[in-house]
Amino acid sequence: MNSSASNGPFHSTVDPSTGEVLEGKRRKIAANSLLKMNAYFQALAETSWEETAISTRAENLFIQALKVWNRPVAPA
Repeated sequence: MNSSASNGPFHSTVDPSTGEVLEGKRRKIAANSLLKMNAYFQALAETSWEETAISTRAENLFIQALKVWNRPVAPA
């Protein structure tokens, strides 16, 4: 992925002279990353850094983390 994306744009764009879609690094990172958290953040269309948006993203990540990492079982 590095060589194919190194000089390309971060976001996908359209070449105005040819109409060709130039796939950006962001999409390639999401498609090739083995780290699911990278894919989550790269797939976000929203990049707002307002407090409510950050809280919503944190809540979504927390829910996903609970699915991956189970809480320890309390001794009986």
